[in-house]
Parts: sequence; C-alpha cells; structure tokens
Amino acid sequence: MKLKTSLQLSAIIPIVFAIAVMLLLSWRSRSIAEMDLFYTPEFLDTPFVATLGLLGVIMAAVVVAYTRGTLKKIRSLEAWTDNILKGDLDCRPEMVSANDEIGRLSAALGNLIRRVKDTNVVLQKQVEEQKREADEQKKSATSSQAGMRHMAQAIGRFKDAQEEVIQKERQRL
Repeated sequence: MKLKTSLQLSAIIPIVFAIAVMLLLSWRSRSIAEMDLFYTPEFLDTPFVATLGLLGVIMAAVVVAYTRGTLKKIRSLEAWTDNILKGDLDCRPEMVSANDEIGRLSAALGNLIRRVKDTNVVLQKQVEEQKREADEQKKSATSSQAGMRHMAQAIGRFKDAQEEVIQKERQRL
C-alpha cells in the first residue's frame, strides 16, 4: 500500500506503535507466565519503560512533523485561492509537489485557473470584435440616415420643381 498523504501516515504510525507495544507485552507476559508467580516482571524495568517512552515521543514528533507539513500545504493552498478570488489569476502556489492529494488538488486548480484565463482571453477577443462590429454598424446606420435625409431633401426639391413646372404649364395655357 503506497502512502499518499502525510495525514494517512500520521494515522497509521500510532496504530503501528500500539500493535508493536501489544506484541512486545504479549511476548513478555508469556515468558513471565513460565516463571515464578512472585517474580517481578522485567518488562516493567526502567530501561524498557524508558524505551517505550522514547518511542512514544519519537512517534508523537513524527506525527506532529507530518501534520505541520500538511497544514502548511493547506495554508499555502488557501492563500493561493484567496489571491485568485481577489482577481490575481497569475499567482502561483508556493508548493509544486504533486505527490499527495493536496499537490494533486493544487495542480488541478492550476489547470482550472489556466483554462479560465484562456477562456477569458477568448471572451475578451470576442467582446472587442463585437464592439468593432457594433461601431461599424453604427457608422453604417449613421451614413444611411444621412443618405435618407439627402434623398428626402432631393425628393422634396423634385416635388417643388414639379409643382413649379405644373404651374408654369397652367399659366401658359
């Protein structure tokens, strides 16, 4: 079984330690049972208890070290996501290890942010293209309106000229 996170390791270490202590005590009690009933068990001697205490301290130190490392990674990931939420899509996490779940989560979030940035660039290009097209259509509409005004004025002048011609023809007759 491959250990993937320090949290898994920190959960397994105390279990392994407890099993080792139980096996040691079981082995020692069997050897005591074979001896005299009034014999003081030697597994309660100071060196044995000191060794167990030292092993307990070492195990606790290992658990604390792994837990601190994991919490540091989680805090780093949290700070990174806070920066992203503030709009800084170019920031990078402090850790780059992808050997555990937190590293893989960090890599997945990095891919997500990269895709969001790529999509944002595409959307910005589309918005600029649509603005340019809208400006062109506005210019076209403005020139069409100007053309319609000129045409209306020309039709008005044509009607006036036609009325004038009709009145001159009536006067001649």
